[in-house]
Amino acid sequence: MEVQEIIIIGGGLIGAVIAVALARHNIPSVILDQRDITNPPTTPDHRGIAITAFSAEWLAEYGLWQNIAEKAGKISHIHITDHDHPLFLDFTIDDLYSGPNFSAEAMGYMVPAGSLQRDIWQASENHPLITKICPVEIVDIDAGAAKVALADGREIQG
Repeated sequence: MEVQEIIIIGGGLIGAVIAVALARHNIPSVILDQRDITNPPTTPDHRGIAITAFSAEWLAEYGLWQNIAEKAGKISHIHITDHDHPLFLDFTIDDLYSGPNFSAEAMGYMVPAGSLQRDIWQASENHPLITKICPVEIVDIDAGAAKVALADGREIQG
């Protein structure tokens, strides 16, 4: 049985960011994913992702924001409606972040999903504290014992 400090199931944006953050604190992890996450996809991802200002600060703390910041659009106005319903929410950055002791550059940011994913993959690629096992099929998860069984017969203990 293989023993790993932290087992992360899923190597998408969140799983990869968690692995990078753990590695920056010298904590090893293994990422298990059914897809091959060792190489960025060849098809561009043109979707946009909205992230909070706090998330941007967190990404910056772990060295993942600098490259994406120049491509990010600031969110300073949000209008939320439910199709034709007469009620809605509408607020600006000044509605939320005003006062003598508080100011903010943006409520959040729109970032290109493909660019963010690529930067995160690059940060996790060949990092000595991040192991990727993929593609892999998970057949059982024993959360109480922190154990994962894989279709190829391997077991990983967290």
